[in-house]
Amino acid sequence: MTHSTPKNLLKKAVRSSGKASNHSHTPTSSRNASDFEDEVFSEGSDSTIDSLSSFQDDWSIVDWNDEFKRIIEELSEKRTTTRESTLLKLIKALSHKFLDEDLQLQSESIIDTLKKCLKKSGSAREKILASKAITLCFITLGAGEESLYKDVSPILKNIVHNSAEPEVLSAAISALAMICFIASSDEFETLKLMDMFAIVFKDSHKLTQAAISAINAHGLLFTTVSPRLGRSMFDSVMPVLTRLLESPNTALRVASGENIALMIETLRDDTSTNFRYDGIQNLTRSLTALVTDSRKHRSKKDRSTQRSAFRDIVSSIEERNPPELKLKFRGEVITFTGWSEIKQLTAFREALAEGLHVHFQYNELLHDIFDVSLAPDAEGSSGYLPSLVVSPNSELSKLRTQGMAKQRQQRSRYESFNEDD
Repeated sequence: MTHSTPKNLLKKAVRSSGKASNHSHTPTSSRNASDFEDEVFSEGSDSTIDSLSSFQDDWSIVDWNDEFKRIIEELSEKRTTTRESTLLKLIKALSHKFLDEDLQLQSESIIDTLKKCLKKSGSAREKILASKAITLCFITLGAGEESLYKDVSPILKNIVHNSAEPEVLSAAISALAMICFIASSDEFETLKLMDMFAIVFKDSHKLTQAAISAINAHGLLFTTVSPRLGRSMFDSVMPVLTRLLESPNTALRVASGENIALMIETLRDDTSTNFRYDGIQNLTRSLTALVTDSRKHRSKKDRSTQRSAFRDIVSSIEERNPPELKLKFRGEVITFTGWSEIKQLTAFREALAEGLHVHFQYNELLHDIFDVSLAPDAEGSSGYLPSLVVSPNSELSKLRTQGMAKQRQQRSRYESFNEDD
């Protein structure tokens, strides 16, 4: 990962003060935010209640420990609309502020109330909001919350197995993948989730939106698995993903292509394996055809989106040129290189939306994952948020991914040993 401060930024650069959904060089699957997500993160949404607006205006002086206690009380109210507006408030707070110390004091109570929102509510909207809030809690609390993951994940898994509501299913899948990525060190657990997500996108003709989320979730977790298991997973899902390249849905085609590129890039980069794929020539022909596809029944926007996305995909597979994505933070440009970094960034950007830059400045979890650190304020006198300083390489990101894989392998071997006893 690199950074620079050019006068004329590439069109890919995204301003930290802009909407997180305003992507310029981002996987198409990550750009297809639902109208509901726009409501959650839009400052001017009609559904954002007056109390939420006043809450935002005054949150710089809020005692967050007391505020979290009030949130817990309001999430226990009988009226669904009250719980939903409180969930919106919690989502706004956790995305726009970094509240790790205050949340830590109330984390178990808040997670318990969010679990109830998922289990007992008949409102799809409430379940979606609760899933988003759970994701933000884990992002704020950071790594090392495996017991909390084990407490929450069964409820989200139950939704994935049983929900027939596309947006609820999609939200649960995204939340489950993200909290596993952050908090679980168990590689067996990761593989179980990936198998679960694969089942969802194999049935893509039923629930397209959920299938796209499942493909993205599968890709996120693929960035953490060991090369041996990565190869096994590659062989397992490639027939499905190559079939989905022919889907009538543009976002589904692009998500499938990006995951194929991610897996091939990851397996090629690992020096311990000699990666070969016998179907590479047929695959390249199929991908190249999607770059030049000009079928009339596709809209001009869909053709443009597909052409741009698959140009990067083909370049990375055929010519081994990794894709790049640039973000601008207070005049400095951070460059994310390779499908793995971009997949991880996309997941955080979807979860944090407009609050992404806040967490890049203060959240050590993002610092560790993306190899980002903060430049100190001069004598602490500046009223401006500090600039980001980025290492000129992404070795820490690679080491973290390798370390996570090793942790999961060790944990898996330990549990297997105990089971044998």
